[in-house]
Parts: sequence; C-alpha cells; structure tokens
Amino acid sequence: MLEERDYVTSRRSRRTHSSRSEHRILGGIAYAGVIAGFIVPLFIFSLKRNESSFVEFHAFQAFLLGVVGTVGYFVFGLLPIPGALPLFFLAYAGIAGIAAFAAFTGRAWKIPVIGAWTEQILD
Repeated sequence: MLEERDYVTSRRSRRTHSSRSEHRILGGIAYAGVIAGFIVPLFIFSLKRNESSFVEFHAFQAFLLGVVGTVGYFVFGLLPIPGALPLFFLAYAGIAGIAAFAAFTGRAWKIPVIGAWTEQILD
C-alpha cells in the first residue's frame, strides 16, 4: 500500500528520483562536465531547467560544485603546502564521481553544503 508521502508532487519531491533515462544521463553528464569547469552544467541547466526538476537540481548543483572547485583550485594552488592541490583535486573529482553515479542511477544526492545552497536558490 502506498503511503501519503508517495503522492506528494511538490517541486522538491520530484527532484529526488527520476525514471527517465534521458534525465539520468543529463544529470550525470553535468557532473562529468564539472571536471572541465562549470560551463557544461550551466549549459545543461539553461536548456533543461523547465523540462525536468531532476535535471535542474543536478545541473545547478554541478554548476555550484564547479564554481567552488574553480575557487578552490586557485586557493590550493597558491598554498605553499606540497601536495595540497593534488589532494584537493582528488577530493573534488571523488565528490563529482559520487554525484554523477547518483544521477546516473536516478537518485538525487545532496552534496553537503552545496546541496543546501542549491535547494535554497532553486526554491
């Protein structure tokens, strides 16, 4: 028997799952594109934001991850600590990989802090 929460059709609840393969692929590509910068997620967000709240959430979260990653890249690049930049990049790529996997499997994974920012901005 379905519970009442299964019938909720609010904007936030539609972001948490997608069964359409096109939406899952676009959400995953947004995170894969984050490695090259934040242009790919921004492009996907601008094209599909009105079509799918799942893609909208993942693309915008990937965009914010890209912005944080770009700033972090410059900050960690300036630090005189050997190995700081490669460790930052590994963590950044790992977070993007986990988020891409979640999107490809049709689930929404909120990146700590960035996921909250995403929901605040989109709502």
